[in-house]
Amino acid sequence: MKSLVDKTSNLDSALLSFVHKMNKKTFPISSQMICQKAIELSKNSNFKASNGWFERFRKRCNIKFGTLSGEAAAVDQNVVENFKLNNLPLIVRKYPPDKRCNVDETSLFYRQLPSKTFFIKKNEHFGNKLNKERISILLGCNQSGEKMLPLIITKSKNPRSLRGRSNYLNQKGLLLESNKAAWMTKEIFFNYIKKWHVELEKKGDRIALILDNFAGHKVDEKNFPLIEFFGFHQIQLVFSSHWTVES
Repeated sequence: MKSLVDKTSNLDSALLSFVHKMNKKTFPISSQMICQKAIELSKNSNFKASNGWFERFRKRCNIKFGTLSGEAAAVDQNVVENFKLNNLPLIVRKYPPDKRCNVDETSLFYRQLPSKTFFIKKNEHFGNKLNKERISILLGCNQSGEKMLPLIITKSKNPRSLRGRSNYLNQKGLLLESNKAAWMTKEIFFNYIKKWHVELEKKGDRIALILDNFAGHKVDEKNFPLIEFFGFHQIQLVFSSHWTVES
């Protein structure tokens, strides 16, 4: 029994050194990485770093899981409640679920390391400077879960990864735009909505489009009679997954 405890202690010590080393390098580590390292360090060929083993190790050695860096977003709940009371009933009354749509941008920091890591409690676990190189992606869907064509915004009109593959985006059902900041602009958003409106005209459809108050989303609504816009000034947070009320 003592031999088993000694072996466990030796392995725990070696793993703690590994975690501490990675924390000092500000390199995020996952449970899979720790388990793989345990297998490499163990001298027992029958040792299996299972999920149960990892949880016991984590508790024994006071290993925590947390964020290296980041900030919480603030939302004005009064504004959200006002939208729910005044705008949402109108949308639900006028439009069926497949005609209640929402689009918004997200950034993809494709060279950025994860922001969360396992670390030894009470030890420093500062993050390194984050790589801010990114692309932007406009995503959208209706309340029924049907997805709109994603729009990718890059800095380059002809990204190196797509050179010689001109049909790749069309085959994947993706749209591509570009500007120096790789971010949404009024012009890009106008062109996106214009293409969408053409499709609505072909189908004879009319939709409700819920947007946040980002300046790049402001277009002349008169140009798109088949789209009823909601939320330019009313909301700071767009939510659609909770729209389950029917009248």
